Amino acid sequence: MHLIAVIFFIVFGVFLFGVALWHEWTWWKRRRWTSGQGTIVSFSESYNDGVSYHPEIEFAGTSGNVRVVSNYGSNKKPEIGKVVDIIINESGDAAEEVGVSNRVLFTVIPILFGIVCILLGANVQPLEPAEQVADDQLPARAEPKAE
Repeated sequence: MHLIAVIFFIVFGVFLFGVALWHEWTWWKRRRWTSGQGTIVSFSESYNDGVSYHPEIEFAGTSGNVRVVSNYGSNKKPEIGKVVDIIINESGDAAEEVGVSNRVLFTVIPILFGIVCILLGANVQPLEPAEQVADDQLPARAEPKAE
């Protein structure tokens, strides 16, 4: 049983670490995107274990005003009209809101939980084998009383 726990914790920890690295890699691909500002003009809702609000952001692109819906949502309704920091791709037709939550939620937290799971899996102590006892050393069972 303990071997299964060791394997589970280590595999799950590596999976979480991989999710964090993948997310960080996608953000590093965006490092050449330019910084800018956009205005939240609307939001969309998605339902997956509760409601998540994804802000729709409008910004000045190369061919006029562009509207994009953020990939990152939260359980708090976005404030319409709020100016937010964004990063805009090279062609000016896509953007993403920059915030602490996008980085912390999908990078830092999975890395921390991944490290904890890996350490837990590496430190699980195996069960000691049970001592062999002779039949005459087993405790006597109480016989049920007949009514």
